[in-house]
This record gives sequence, C-alpha cells and structure tokens, in this order.
Amino acid sequence: MRPVDVPALVKPIHYQVPETNLGFPYNIRLAMMGWNLLFFRNAGFQPDSSKSAEWNRGAYLVEGPEHCAACHTAKNLIGGDSSDYLQGSGNLGEWHAPDITPNPHTGIGSWSEQQVVDYLKLGSNHVAVASGPMAEAVTNSTQHLTDADLRAIAVYLKQVPASTTTLPQPLSMGNAQMKMGENVYSANCTACHNSDGKGIPNLAASLENNPGLLADDASSIITTVLQGGRGAHCWVIN
Repeated sequence: MRPVDVPALVKPIHYQVPETNLGFPYNIRLAMMGWNLLFFRNAGFQPDSSKSAEWNRGAYLVEGPEHCAACHTAKNLIGGDSSDYLQGSGNLGEWHAPDITPNPHTGIGSWSEQQVVDYLKLGSNHVAVASGPMAEAVTNSTQHLTDADLRAIAVYLKQVPASTTTLPQPLSMGNAQMKMGENVYSANCTACHNSDGKGIPNLAASLENNPGLLADDASSIITTVLQGGRGAHCWVIN
C-alpha cells in the first residue's frame, strides 16, 4: 500500500506576526543567545562513515526532519536536551513520550524493523496504536515518508544506545489493587483487548509486554482510559 499524494494548494498570504506576550524573563529574546551557546548545534548533518548508508539516512531523518528527540528525549530545567537520548521524556500535556531505544522492556527492543515501519506508516503494529501527539505525527508526517525512509528510521532506532531501565516488578495477584484492576479489566476491556491481553491486530493494541504499560510514567494510559485515544488518520491505497 502506498500513501495518496495530496497536491499543495495553499496560496501564500501576508501575515503580521504578533508580538510575544511571554512573561519575564522569557520575553527577553537576548537570553536565547546564551541558550543557543549551550544547546544549539549550528551545523549540518555529518554522516558516520563506520555505518551503512541506510543507517545514516535514518539518523538524518530522526535527528533532523522528524526531530524525534523534541518529544522523546527528556529536557533539563531550561529546556535543553538531556543526555538520555530518545529514552523518553516527561509529560506532553496529558500524554507521555515513551522510550524508543532498543530497551527490550520499555523501548522498542522487542519490535522488529517491520513493526517500526508499520507503526510509523499505519499508526499501528498490533503491539501499539499511536494516539495523542504521536497520532498527529503519523497523520501529518511519518505516513507520507517512502518505505525506504521508514525502513532507514527503523534501522537507526534499533541501533541507538538502549536505555538501562529494568523491567518493573508486578504486584502479587492477591494485592487489593490487582484484584480491583482485574475486575475493571474484565468488565470493560476484554471485548477488544481479549482476556489474555493480546488485543486485535490493527484495532486494539496488545497489552501483553506493551512498552507503554511498562513505562514509569502512566500519563498516556490514564488519559486513554479516561478520555479514549484518537488514532492516526492514514490515507493508503492498494
């Protein structure tokens, strides 16, 4: 299946950009000079000669046009990227940007390259379904990439340094919270996600060993339960 080509029909307009109304000290634009000295890397992409052309293409796309670190890398107190590259960040409103390193538990270490491609192209790979800000990213961006570029992204992400987050220890089945959760799940979730938690391909995400469920931050899970999650809008033809 290939994405449908949509011609650009938007005509240019004249628009006066409004003045900033940020409060002090964020309204001091000169402060950006200091921030840029610390965090802005004013240089083009430099290929790694020790890696394949496909890996370098993926690195260029992830670090540049797709700017995955903007959401998936944690930020310090003044908004600069931390050293935990692509290891997940704090809340994005009511959502959490998860670890997308090859960590086998909280990242994409258990995903195949094809599953990464499917997720970015279709918004679902059975293990996970894109929702919230990621659904917007699939709708407006990644689904329109070529299959070769999606494969390159998958190759790159599968080779970045993995986070060291360990598998969390579950509560015992006799725990009161576990019993309450089991009752709620049986009454409200099994119709789509099945009693074994394996879900329905291309419809309901698998909850078994789902990285989103194993993340330290439960924002996305709570938001989905309370509000639902609108998936990506993908335009494909056979």
